[in-house]
Amino acid sequence: LQNLAPFVKDQVLQETITFGVGIHHAGLADDDRVLVERLFKENKIQVLVSTSTLAWGVNLPAHLVVIKGTEFFDGKTKKYVDMEITDVLQMIGRAGRPQFDDRAYAVLLVHEPKKTFYKKFLYEPFPVESSLPKQIEDHMNAEIASGTIRSGQDAIDYVTWTYFFRRLIRNPSYYGLEEVSSSGISKYCSDLVGTVLQRLEESGCIKLVIDGDAANVGDVNRATRGPRVVDPLASKGGRTREEVTASLRGALVDIEAQKLGKISAFYYVSHRSVRLFKKRLHAELDYAGLLTLLSDSVEFEEVPVRHNEDKLNEEFASKIISSMERFERMLSTGEPQNEKGIRQQFSLEVSKMDSSHMKAKLLLLSRLFGVRLPSHDYETDLKSVMDQTGRVLQALIDVCVELGWLGTTLRAVELGQMLSSRTWITSGGLIAAPHISVKNVSALRAPADGTAVRFLGELVHANESTLRATLGRAGLSSVECNAVLSFRSTVPVLDVQARLVRVANTEADDDEPRETFSADELKKPVVEIRFDSKALKSRDRPPNGQCGRNDTGWFFVLGDKGQDEVLGVSRAGGLHRTIQMDLPLGVARCGVSGLSVWVLSTSYLGIDQEVAVMQN
Repeated sequence: LQNLAPFVKDQVLQETITFGVGIHHAGLADDDRVLVERLFKENKIQVLVSTSTLAWGVNLPAHLVVIKGTEFFDGKTKKYVDMEITDVLQMIGRAGRPQFDDRAYAVLLVHEPKKTFYKKFLYEPFPVESSLPKQIEDHMNAEIASGTIRSGQDAIDYVTWTYFFRRLIRNPSYYGLEEVSSSGISKYCSDLVGTVLQRLEESGCIKLVIDGDAANVGDVNRATRGPRVVDPLASKGGRTREEVTASLRGALVDIEAQKLGKISAFYYVSHRSVRLFKKRLHAELDYAGLLTLLSDSVEFEEVPVRHNEDKLNEEFASKIISSMERFERMLSTGEPQNEKGIRQQFSLEVSKMDSSHMKAKLLLLSRLFGVRLPSHDYETDLKSVMDQTGRVLQALIDVCVELGWLGTTLRAVELGQMLSSRTWITSGGLIAAPHISVKNVSALRAPADGTAVRFLGELVHANESTLRATLGRAGLSSVECNAVLSFRSTVPVLDVQARLVRVANTEADDDEPRETFSADELKKPVVEIRFDSKALKSRDRPPNGQCGRNDTGWFFVLGDKGQDEVLGVSRAGGLHRTIQMDLPLGVARCGVSGLSVWVLSTSYLGIDQEVAVMQN
């Protein structure tokens, strides 16, 4: 063990392992974790101190398991809460080595008032209850978006098909059902459905129509309330499910899925996040505001804030601020700036350092400005945050498109580029190239003789000899220059053309009467985007392996810059050669003057293009 200690990365483990004691938690490096597991299995270490995560997915049986407490600190509620009984049982299950022992021991240390509870449920089956009421709004929104639920009656029918409904009848007190009669169950279900539909309508995910008129939110509960529900599981004397649902007929609520609801369902994003985006997005929202909005989404409510991590977050925030200021100084040209500096754009209040959303924001900022994370736990948290960020950001972009703001949409796409490239927008994506750091960027931009390289696109298209000279002046050696030149040949740059064409269409795409259009105008107008096939031969690779995929995708944003209006967005991978984007008849009738297509990479920063739409 003394000989192995120098090869251990974790400092605490490096010290304890020499005494025959190992530690195991999610923040350990992979090599350290494998080493600890091997040593414990081989009986080289006799004691293993672990977090509760060891109980799931890791096969490390022991002769004796000691569970030192059944509570953990929940950063969301800011208090200690009880572990799930299933977690406790799983930890106890680690006791037992059939190949070595004929018996094993588990010791559970609990607070005296909880002793009876654990003695009861450790030996008796624990009832499995439904968690659907906590998530029913998003589940129902997904069913509405898919067309499964089209009315209030459909919504009530949906509830009666669930495991939750069966447990509601078997264990009514757990779900807050006070009256267990048929009328009481009916009222409970209709009230639940009414509340869900209210919230979804408030989020803009659905539209309710009662008796042919748009519903007022206050009318929903009354309109969805059916006669009664009886227990469909009664073995004798009960009604069939058809009889139960038939007793609820007559609810006169029609439900129409809205675009925001479809966005929520498509990206598996909470309707509350979509509501937040709709409320806070506006035409002037900058990158900092978009990043804050992203981190404030419901999906980051579960980012763990451990005990006393608020103080650690405060120190972490100070390092991020210093990095922002250093980043800005290095890129400064010495000319007066009209816009606020990077630091001034962000609000990092000390009072919110115990918030999951603030921690998510700090983790994203650390990725953008290259700040070292305080501990292995933060590395695990950052990975968790980045796993969520992709789909949440895609939903945010789609909400921007639905609201129609071109500038905000482009900035949201560029925020994704920044997170993929691990840099801020002002670097121009240049640090994606090998051997180019923030320190070199200012030198690359300094020449006033026309040889300056301001962003990645200019580096890709620059003359080779001129680029070598510019890189040399920035301090790069000949070998490093060769690496940069090799890198730029892998950067995907598309030669794009966009034109207005018309295709046959049997349906009107506009609210304007069809008779106001000519026969040619009644054909469906689309913007056809064609790629240069030569540009597709090079393999698209993300910068420095910073993106999880082997190839980059593309955003094609159609809009009118003068009106700050976005007309459509399309996404495509490297294999696509032609894309068609629908154009409203009214817009096409006014001509394509002022319309452009913005081509943005999902991975690289600084290679964006703006292509004017041409008349066919």
